[in-house]
Amino acid sequence: MSIILKSERKSTWARLVILGCYLFLLIGGTTMVFPFLWMTSGSFKGKMDVHQYDFIPAFLIDDEVLFKRYLEEKYNERIQDYRIATGDDALRFRMVSSPQLPVKQLLQDWLEFCREESVPSSFHMGSMTYRSGNRQKIIPKNLREFRNYIKEICNGDEKIFRQNYSSVLQNWNYLEANIERYLDRNYSLVPDDNLTIAFNDFKKNSQYSERIYLSVNGDYQDKCKGDQQFNGEISKFNKLNNTTYQSFSEIILIPTVPKSIGRISWENYVRNYIHPQFIQVSEPALQLYSKFLQEKYADIKNLNKLYKSSFSTFQDIVFPVDLGYSIPAAFDFVAFLEDDERLPIEYITLDTPEMRWQKYLRSAYSSLESLNKAHGVEYASFGEIFLPQKQMDYHFVLNHTLELRLHYLTRNYKMVFEYISGHGQGIINTIIYCSLAVLLALTVNPLAAYALSRYNLPTQYKVLLFFITTIAFPAMVTMIPTYLLLRDLGLLNTFAALVLPGAANGYSIFLLKGFFDTLPRELYDASDIDGASEWFKFWNITMKLSKPVLAIIALFAFTAAYGNYMFALLLCQDSDMWTLMVWLSQLNWHTTQGVQFASFLIAAVPTLVVFIFAQRVIIQGIVVPVEK
Repeated sequence: MSIILKSERKSTWARLVILGCYLFLLIGGTTMVFPFLWMTSGSFKGKMDVHQYDFIPAFLIDDEVLFKRYLEEKYNERIQDYRIATGDDALRFRMVSSPQLPVKQLLQDWLEFCREESVPSSFHMGSMTYRSGNRQKIIPKNLREFRNYIKEICNGDEKIFRQNYSSVLQNWNYLEANIERYLDRNYSLVPDDNLTIAFNDFKKNSQYSERIYLSVNGDYQDKCKGDQQFNGEISKFNKLNNTTYQSFSEIILIPTVPKSIGRISWENYVRNYIHPQFIQVSEPALQLYSKFLQEKYADIKNLNKLYKSSFSTFQDIVFPVDLGYSIPAAFDFVAFLEDDERLPIEYITLDTPEMRWQKYLRSAYSSLESLNKAHGVEYASFGEIFLPQKQMDYHFVLNHTLELRLHYLTRNYKMVFEYISGHGQGIINTIIYCSLAVLLALTVNPLAAYALSRYNLPTQYKVLLFFITTIAFPAMVTMIPTYLLLRDLGLLNTFAALVLPGAANGYSIFLLKGFFDTLPRELYDASDIDGASEWFKFWNITMKLSKPVLAIIALFAFTAAYGNYMFALLLCQDSDMWTLMVWLSQLNWHTTQGVQFASFLIAAVPTLVVFIFAQRVIIQGIVVPVEK
């Protein structure tokens, strides 16, 4: 019987009550839907936009936000690398502003420069390759491709990788690319390191748009700004160097030492900070270098032994070429470079990516005026021209919006699937565990409930009370006793340890017993007359008439087993026995919020699928007992 009669529904108060009920349900539904939508939107985000709470990720509708997301990934989430490479002074990637689009001629000149200029691989860093931070990690695009590149070389065999690269690798998910610091003088590569050689080969095949060319001028500006004697004040820099700059971003690093203006900081940077690969020493200084080595080693045999060379005299020695590698010749060259008494600063010339770009433009245009006209700029000299990386990045984003948006929509989910598939047997263990848990729940609990319902035991209510009492104790209380018992039985790190503690459930037995009591007794009497066995009555009458409540029990068992984390980790500390929830928990310890949200949504799919397929039976299990 309805609360409001049909004759009353047209009255004002009845309509207000109905409207209030609908509003109450709408508000209640909204409180559930909105957090889900926020989590779904957050599962597509990175570190830059993770704190933007919106139902539709902004990068899907805003090209400027998409540009910031791309910069964050390309520059490996390292804002300092971005600032140095582009000359931008943004403190966060979300604070970056969009530049003007490059004119067609600038775009053509840059692409021709990248194609024609044979720059060493150490003149540019790999983009989207490294993961910054200890916990906030998302697998970038090119790191995933580099792993696939190495997998292909090794035919997917981790043993071959260990043999070829002399490296210990637990699995492919632990393969990382070393962070390149070619602007740091103290950074050098290990000679004959096969993994580094493979990475450089991989980098050579990368697209020009994915390269991060090293801005030595930007590094010079950054070093000057961070110098303690200047304390970030351009006035102190001007006073020391006799310059009139308004900001550190105006400082220009020229190829040779200035005669007076800016000489002190230029020499300090070149002698103590710049990477030796960007330095060229003129031939007249070779005699000074030979003398320097002769004073250090005394005998050429000592040098040959350390260098693994075969020079006859010290005069035969030339300047080393592989200055990016950790070799004795490179160390001696740096020591010679830092000695201002042995090497006059006038012998040093710089060769940087910016200077090669400036040299290329000088050869392409007859004058600075023609360059300014072609590029739509107003440079006062060729020395002011920096690498147009920010403009090229913006041009790339606007021409690949669909591709980038699809990439960011799937990036976090790819990481979750790769992590799950690459760590242990998490998925298989979960399937086995859930199957055994459901099987035991549908076997042990119905048998116990059938015995209590079918036979009038004198102590059945006491037994039932004992079963119900177990509900009062949370799982945490029984965790330690269960662990000690299973340890003594030698069942740790087995599926038995996972399923046996929850095989019999007091609430499930109570629920089944109540449902079995409602079944018609005439069916059992007729079966007794026909001579049916007890198993026949249990299986063909009780179980078949109890499908709705059995579906509820199966759902309880599945959700409990599928979401089990603490017991699974405590009872199975061997990672080969970890379930999906344990692995997802491990993933969430060292990743961003976006990946965490993606893992939550992926983890919710199996439960949703089970509910959808069993929905009709589950609804019957809720409605039928009430009707009875």
